[in-house]
Amino acid sequence: MNIITKGAIALAATIAISTTANAQITLFNNIVHSYGNVTASGSQVTGVGTWESYTTYPSGSGGNYLTFIDLSTNTFTVSGMVPYGTGIPTVPTYLTGSFTSSTNYTDGATFTLNGDVSFTGGDWYNQLASDLGVVGASSINGVFTSGGVVGNKGVNSYSLTAGVPEPGEWAAMGMLASGLGGLVIRARRRKLA
Repeated sequence: MNIITKGAIALAATIAISTTANAQITLFNNIVHSYGNVTASGSQVTGVGTWESYTTYPSGSGGNYLTFIDLSTNTFTVSGMVPYGTGIPTVPTYLTGSFTSSTNYTDGATFTLNGDVSFTGGDWYNQLASDLGVVGASSINGVFTSGGVVGNKGVNSYSLTAGVPEPGEWAAMGMLASGLGGLVIRARRRKLA
């Protein structure tokens, strides 16, 4: 079997494995109601309160859940809430983990807060890991975006997607692709010689 065929088989196997393990699930893509204040200091958001969002995950029947991002501890939580529009979190906790902000900006009137999430627990964790094909994983990566206005009940856009590949996985796939490219060039040079 020539080197190009071996490389093509290795690439196909890698793509099949990474596709299975790196599915994406959109958990939230809306705001039902925002609670609390969006606060800022200078050009940075310092607090976002909590907000209620609707999702059909995991059962397909749908429900409203409360999201809370604590910027002082870099924690991210999706939980139940006290009913009737209070914005107060309650048990159970559906997802919990840490986040790293990639965009934190305000012009004093509006804001954007985006980042990466690493989920490590909660009632949905095992089901989410199974749905993403990463059963037994110690964490599940995700991405969130949010925005709105500074002040009372300011969050007016929010999305949360789970299953985004880690940067190391992207780097490994890039190294594999470049290595296979090198093998193809090497094989062509041998044929020409």
